[in-house]
Amino acid sequence: MLVYSVIIRIWFSIMKLRLCIVFTAIAFLTSTLHAQHEDIEFGYDDTSSPTAFDFSPLPFDAVTADGFDVLQSNFEALDPFVLDDFAADQPGFATNAMDGLVVNSGDGILITVVDASVESSFGVGFVNFYNPGSDKLEATGRIAFEDNTNSTDDLVLNGTSIESGDLPQFIDIGDSGGDIHDHIKWDLLDDDTASIGAYGILVQLQSDFSPRDGVADVTSDPFWLVFNRGMSVADFETLALPKFGVGIPAQVAGLELNVGEEQRSAIETLTVSFDSEVTIAEGAFSLVQRSTATEETFDPVTISVNEQVVDNQTQVTIMFESHVRDGGDALVDGNYQLTVESCLVSNEGTPMMEDMVFGAVESDAFFTFYGDFDGNRTVNVFDLLSFRQAFASSVGDPNYSFFIDFNADGNINVFDLLPFRMRFLETLPFTFGSAAGKASFTGSPQGTVKSVTTVSKKATAAPKKRSAGR
Repeated sequence: MLVYSVIIRIWFSIMKLRLCIVFTAIAFLTSTLHAQHEDIEFGYDDTSSPTAFDFSPLPFDAVTADGFDVLQSNFEALDPFVLDDFAADQPGFATNAMDGLVVNSGDGILITVVDASVESSFGVGFVNFYNPGSDKLEATGRIAFEDNTNSTDDLVLNGTSIESGDLPQFIDIGDSGGDIHDHIKWDLLDDDTASIGAYGILVQLQSDFSPRDGVADVTSDPFWLVFNRGMSVADFETLALPKFGVGIPAQVAGLELNVGEEQRSAIETLTVSFDSEVTIAEGAFSLVQRSTATEETFDPVTISVNEQVVDNQTQVTIMFESHVRDGGDALVDGNYQLTVESCLVSNEGTPMMEDMVFGAVESDAFFTFYGDFDGNRTVNVFDLLSFRQAFASSVGDPNYSFFIDFNADGNINVFDLLPFRMRFLETLPFTFGSAAGKASFTGSPQGTVKSVTTVSKKATAAPKKRSAGR
């Protein structure tokens, strides 16, 4: 019996240890999840006489075309024992005294939800559901706000209305130092039927000054909270968020000199293609001559721009109005550099992420050198053979090539032979001593844009709608 008693005691000790390990792991997991919370940091513009909220820009992920900040979060199983209950406990809300973001002691901070179909150019209701099947926003879905302090009854929203509960919802009260840090639980209701997609709500912070009287004294601008439910990150960012007004940044898809020709003997056009239909502001393109065959110059070039839309993609053809040969449109010999200003090219209100610079490195091959018919920076015997074949030809002759016609008079003759002989066995260098240090030049030398012809351009987003009383 004694042996059995000892065995039983040992068994209970082992089970107790296992339980301790399990609860410790759960506690660690819970603390880890809370440590990963992302807080919206806020404070008053002036604590002595508040008139508005200031926000830290750090938590926000994007700005919509109609000017609303967007914060992304996820609906997921917060309780490891209830895997089919989807909710979010972030973002949280916090002040940050180190950054001057505080409120006043005793002030009540609340959150309210607004009808996005009224306030936003893109929203459709109180709950704005991105349906991957229809690829559009729909006023459907149900979300509950659960106040951690139980000071207000949980707020329940559906696509088109407020079903029940208190509006606004209570967050916290400023402590003696004007600090706040609390969370609201955002619960996706009807989990068993709630569709995979993205759920967006347009919210505002409010403050009820101490002594509190139930009236909002300061209200923030609206901002979006968009929750991912089961979508891949890529689909959420590239399919769902644009429906809330978050544009995918415009990108340059390609550049072509003379529509992709290898020769560098005569460059008359540069075509810039974007990956979508974009809006281009004046001054978006600037061009410089980096150097001639003998010295660096960084001289602004006057350009004209022709913009058109082909297959839902904007194409810009750049032509040259200065630094061209007499009698033609081709650039004079030299290295050139194009800059596309990121802030002046946008896709549905979202600009390019960074300036695009073409010609800053030798491998871009943005140069012209008369007689270089194969684009290797040198006029040699291989180019001579091509010249001999075209010599004495005219426009219409199968041997005629415009890029061999130096003066663009329609004939290849002795007047073209003379400039070819001057360059024979010569090479156009890319850098000249200290110019190597300028190869990474990314400024905006403003060569004049002489004319702009728009063939087709997408309209910019409509101004955001405002409700009465705001």
